[in-house]
Amino acid sequence: MAPHLWAFVLSFVIVGVYWVSHHNMLYFIRTVDRQLLWLNLTLLLLVVFIPFPAALLGQHADNELAVALYGINLMLVNAAGTAMWLYATSRPHLAVDGMTPALSRFVAKIHAAPILVYAAAIALAHWYVPLGLILFAAVPAFFILPNPFVDRRLRSAMEAPPLPAGTSVTPEKRFDTTATRL
Repeated sequence: MAPHLWAFVLSFVIVGVYWVSHHNMLYFIRTVDRQLLWLNLTLLLLVVFIPFPAALLGQHADNELAVALYGINLMLVNAAGTAMWLYATSRPHLAVDGMTPALSRFVAKIHAAPILVYAAAIALAHWYVPLGLILFAAVPAFFILPNPFVDRRLRSAMEAPPLPAGTSVTPEKRFDTTATRL
């Protein structure tokens, strides 16, 4: 029972971090086109697939194949989210005014970084499965816990693009980075 619950809770937290990230990403997107909609749908497909490898992980927590399938799914989610971000921010008609290349690159790096951690988790699970599971749990912890280094870099890269018309949120609240960096 404990491995099932652990896989469920871990997956819920990871999906929650993805949701917060996606929500914050949309602050920087003024409008969408067909390609962006399809990229978003691909991201959604990969996110809604997470319960399948999570169930396998819960049933076979000591199996490196279950760890690999779970990690590959998470890697694909991060790759799709990064692709969506790069597509949207590289098109001035989609991104908000003031989107800087520095901000776009920095967020893309932060969004793609878990891919390396998940790959390491898969590789390490070949020798010691619990270490791979610890790395899976470390990723959401990185995005949930305050990180002054990332927060400082984000603020300097942003150069505060203007808020969309009719928005009453202050830039400080809009760019709150305490749990939204994925």
